Amino acid sequence: MTTLEMKELNERQRADHAVRMYEQQKQQLHNLEDRNFELEKKFSDLAKMNLEAQKVERELRDELASELIKTHVQYSSCG
Repeated sequence: MTTLEMKELNERQRADHAVRMYEQQKQQLHNLEDRNFELEKKFSDLAKMNLEAQKVERELRDELASELIKTHVQYSSCG
């Protein structure tokens, strides 16, 4: 094998390796983008659930406060 052939073979191997690495990086990026999309969706769902839970908590707190006021008024008027 001549020096020129060896250099050409070496260059082809380098190019093949670079292409394989590029494809691997491209696939990893695609996987990360998919995972990021999934996480953003889950975060959005959790944020909605949290807002709904806060709304229910506020309603229950208001209802409890209203009942406590009614109870206090009833006891005050009886005593």
